[in-house]
Amino acid sequence: MLLINMHSEAVSFSVPIEENSSQQWLLLIDTAAWAETHCNYWSVEDATIISNNYQVNPFSIVVLEEIM
Repeated sequence: MLLINMHSEAVSFSVPIEENSSQQWLLLIDTAAWAETHCNYWSVEDATIISNNYQVNPFSIVVLEEIM
């Protein structure tokens, strides 16, 4: 899933999760300045699980991968 925020303020996105499902989303890429210490990328093994919402910083792009 691709989340894009080209606004000057942070935007919270809701990630879809089906009821009674083992579905999860992993944070793989975030172009925000805070993630630069991680080179803005995480492997699947090191990725953070995202549930419900994810806040995308201003002028940033985020890539989430769905796992089941």
